[in-house]
Amino acid sequence: MAKREKAILIFMFLAVIYAVYALFLSAPKNASPAPAGEGLKVLQTLVDEVKQNLQKANLSDADTYVLEKVNAEWVADPFYEKRIEENIPSAQDALRQDINLNYYGYLQIGERKVAIINGMEYETGEELEIDGYIVSGIYPTKAVIGIRGRESKIILPLVEEALYGGLKEP
Repeated sequence: MAKREKAILIFMFLAVIYAVYALFLSAPKNASPAPAGEGLKVLQTLVDEVKQNLQKANLSDADTYVLEKVNAEWVADPFYEKRIEENIPSAQDALRQDINLNYYGYLQIGERKVAIINGMEYETGEELEIDGYIVSGIYPTKAVIGIRGRESKIILPLVEEALYGGLKEP
């Protein structure tokens, strides 16, 4: 055996002896877990100490305000995105079904935007075939329809299927 192989075997043997000692011989035999509330008490003590240290420091009004609001409950979720729920019927859905409006497509050529609603092309501000309804906004995923004389609007989501039932395989 070469010197290098002997050195590796010696180090491996010492590592095994240390592992046996650390796992079986040095561990306390009557180790019991800390009581459930002990960790919480330590954490609360730490938080109280930090609060006292911060009160002693000269903080600006903004820093004081931030520290007071850290633990306050949020009234609204700042990451909530308002979306149209497909499974929940709304007044807009009922109104849209009564007048039978479907938004099938969107086309933008330069600054000009065109919406395809019920197979007809409309630009923003144009009146629909149905009297009293005007195209208020055109977006890639929705069209906004205004009702003349009212402030309410109808949002038409993009219909994902093709205009005439889509392509069918033979």
